[in-house]
Amino acid sequence: MNTISNIHLSFRSLLVVFISLLFYGEIALAFNTEFSGGINRVIRYADNGEESGTQILDNSTSETRLKLHLFQEEDDLKLGAAIKVRLQGSDSQSYDVNGGSGSSQSEQLDVTHALMYAKGGWGTFAYGRGNHADRGATRADLSGTDKALGNDHRLSTNIRLYENMSFSGFTLGQFADNYDGERGSGIKYISPNQAGFTGKISYAPDGQVNTLALGGIYNTNFDDIQFRLGVGYNHVNGDGSSVDDSTQFGLSASARWPSGLSLTGAYGTKDIENSNPSFDRSSMGYYGKLGFKYNNSTTLAIDIGSNEDAAFDGSESTFFGLGKQKDFTVAGCEGQAYFGYRHYEFDTNSSTAPDDVDVISTGLRIIF
Repeated sequence: MNTISNIHLSFRSLLVVFISLLFYGEIALAFNTEFSGGINRVIRYADNGEESGTQILDNSTSETRLKLHLFQEEDDLKLGAAIKVRLQGSDSQSYDVNGGSGSSQSEQLDVTHALMYAKGGWGTFAYGRGNHADRGATRADLSGTDKALGNDHRLSTNIRLYENMSFSGFTLGQFADNYDGERGSGIKYISPNQAGFTGKISYAPDGQVNTLALGGIYNTNFDDIQFRLGVGYNHVNGDGSSVDDSTQFGLSASARWPSGLSLTGAYGTKDIENSNPSFDRSSMGYYGKLGFKYNNSTTLAIDIGSNEDAAFDGSESTFFGLGKQKDFTVAGCEGQAYFGYRHYEFDTNSSTAPDDVDVISTGLRIIF
């Protein structure tokens, strides 16, 4: 998943924005106000075969964030606005083994959502910056270990790859993709829940680059077995130079039994069309996870996955991992303590390939 540059705010500026919105929302318009967020910090050790390092970072797989939600309800109509910001400057998806784009920055807050919406029995229409309709489609996961292990590489995206410096220009995130949706500014429609299914469609125009996305989530129970299915599709019309045309499809499913056993899987493809047909490329990937929850709060899991042609034709990555996650409640807030290990291997259609990468992480997430 690619990192998207957004609007940056200092802590002081953010405080002014929040106080202004709070005052305007509650007093001027008599809107209801909700404030929520989460903190997710991780200790990450990584070794790329050339060097190794340990850092305390913000875990980009479920980033530290704050959300202000203003809304008004009357009869069956709900009108609202929301702004959500994430912590940036020490985000794991920007950090290499011993530093990264965030290493020279102070902590900043990055606007990920800024939107208005109308919700009724006919569904929800939203306008502004937020998730594309297919975001989350390849991450359906009922295992209870999505913070420790998941179909997500943002903990390690920016780790550089080496093999006698031959691959120093490539990163782990270029070889390993989860085929999930992105964020952007545009319009989105979310259908009402019908028998467990919710559908979404979004359109995000950005100058000469336009993204159309479709997505859906289905939740149900078969006897006592919980089941979740996610599906997503997007098509990007590029600008013919810096952004290529692309079509992406992703699918994921997860099931959990009363015994605590869970199975999770995902599959994705991406077709890239370049202005030079010789650079056209099709890639694919799969993911699988086996989990077991015990004591009603602790889950162990192992996972495995692979990508083909994600970085270039003939590139390949495979990975496996193991993790443990414990859910808890403190002072009325839910949280997770987690530990994970993941091993990546790489191959190419040439005589050389990047060295293996090992990542060990342990962290704590609290939501409020």
